Amino acid sequence: MSADTKTKRGAKGKKAVAKADHADDELSNVVYVGHIPHGFYEKQMKDYFSQFGHVAKIRLSRNKKTGKSKHYAFLQFHTTEVAEIVADAMNGYHFFGQKLEVKVMRKADVHEELFKGANRVFRRIPWREIEVKRHNKERTEEEEKKRADRMARLNRKRAQRIAEAGIEYTFDPLEDEEDEVPVDASTEKKQKKQKKAKRTVVEKKQKKETTKPAKKSRQSPVVGRITRSRAKKMT
Repeated sequence: MSADTKTKRGAKGKKAVAKADHADDELSNVVYVGHIPHGFYEKQMKDYFSQFGHVAKIRLSRNKKTGKSKHYAFLQFHTTEVAEIVADAMNGYHFFGQKLEVKVMRKADVHEELFKGANRVFRRIPWREIEVKRHNKERTEEEEKKRADRMARLNRKRAQRIAEAGIEYTFDPLEDEEDEVPVDASTEKKQKKQKKAKRTVVEKKQKKETTKPAKKSRQSPVVGRITRSRAKKMT
């Protein structure tokens, strides 16, 4: 292979790389908006940014569980020129105590599913109310029994893990005495001693409170002097 053909191929390769880089750097018609203040949601954003041109799509990033705003969004305009004007005008703009960060995204950075679910009115799912209803619903005897058995099984496992860890800890289990976890005789004695000691401390405190004499009300010295002077006048 001659040197001329090598140089030609090298030049072609460089041109292809340059074209690919240029395609990656090509700007899109999508604008990223960051540091969005609280209360500036989809409707408000569409009304505000419509002064620059028609807003085709809006996607405000929200928390899936709570529905609260994550304070950044993506807006799609019809042309790249409009998107550039929006970025030039609004980047660094102070808006309700926040400094907006606005920039035009590159085509390579725009994901194909970026605007999935865009332009929809967000409806908050009341997870707490649903859980409360589920927890407080009326159950049949069979369902109640299954629930009690499950709780008893969890308590037995918990008590077993506590005993294996060498921790002396007692709690009121949601089960019958027959299903209780067997405890060593030594630990049972220690538990009884602890309960006795607590009982004696409480009884002593109660005795002190009952036998405590009532505080005598002191008479102020000023009142005493006035009464003595009055008594002398009367004599």
